[in-house]
Amino acid sequence: EFNGHSIGGNDVANSGDDKTYGIDLKTFDVSRYIQAENSVLFLRGKDINGDGKIEEDDEGNREGEHYLHPVLTVLIARHKTTEKAMPDFSVELVLPKNLTEGESMFTAVVNNYGKLYEDDFVLKVYVDESVIYSGVIHMDASGIKKLDVPWSATHGVHTIKAEIDAEGEVHESNEDNNVFALEGYVMRKPDLSVKILTPVAKTLQMEGASSTASATSVSVKSSIGILVIIPWLMFSVKSWAMRRKRLPLGILIFVILCVALILCGCVDKQTKEEQPGAGGGMLSYLIPVEIENKGEAAALNFELALYVDGEKSVTKKISELEGGQSIIEKLPIVVAKGKHHIRAVVDEKEVVEEFRRDNNEDEITFDF
Repeated sequence: EFNGHSIGGNDVANSGDDKTYGIDLKTFDVSRYIQAENSVLFLRGKDINGDGKIEEDDEGNREGEHYLHPVLTVLIARHKTTEKAMPDFSVELVLPKNLTEGESMFTAVVNNYGKLYEDDFVLKVYVDESVIYSGVIHMDASGIKKLDVPWSATHGVHTIKAEIDAEGEVHESNEDNNVFALEGYVMRKPDLSVKILTPVAKTLQMEGASSTASATSVSVKSSIGILVIIPWLMFSVKSWAMRRKRLPLGILIFVILCVALILCGCVDKQTKEEQPGAGGGMLSYLIPVEIENKGEAAALNFELALYVDGEKSVTKKISELEGGQSIIEKLPIVVAKGKHHIRAVVDEKEVVEEFRRDNNEDEITFDF
């Protein structure tokens, strides 16, 4: 079968002669079934008698061919007229999706739509009328050749032209498709910059409301305690004075000390609730870091690293940042109370080929 179509009728490939024993050479016209991509299927077993099934004999041999011979298939195209009696070269250029300044590469594709040509010919590539590539092409029977063309690209719009058989030495059936031209825009390289914004206390941000409610509750409870204890002391002292006619100095001092201690405890407890992290505890913060791509081409697959007091604390992978765009990454850290040195580095491994690298770091000292 050729492209799913049965060819050859009921031929079982066994009609060789004595001179070519074991060889059965067949030719089939498949022009009606030609596609861009073609395939041939050799069948082991075929319904020869048309009863709808492939029968087997007592030895297990299938109807038709019961085994496959070694096979070789050649697809041959013959021109109906003499129009293709000469070669016919064409050329086109394939540019990458994003051309960036600096060392770059694009592809030239040369085709021969005519007769096989086995001699050499010249390909030239121009950028803004200046030759950037000139090379000899040797075309084989495949009729297609792909070449990588190097180019030191500069920023801006350029006219890129390719010319096959530039010397005009080959007689072709069609000379009008030997030149291909297009315009290409070369973008500036990516340019990543980084800036550390003001750190944000994660504890205060997430728990500020609950801390305020807790402090208010403690204050109310302490006030109620004072209102209950002080009248009780005053009543006790008054009763004693009425019975004894006078108030001993020791009892007076004791009452004053009790009231002072109650008031101090309330103030101290309320103060501690209003100062989270006091007493040398660890603090949770978010460090906002702004990354900007000041170039035109996209920056791909790079990392943002954050250092605290010289030690790497957080690494964030970023898959893509388009040219002219910026993002803010909030990186979590835990530090002791006090001053710390923070440093952010973007593309530390130099994965991105940038226009400049002197703006890839930023650092601050912050009192946490």
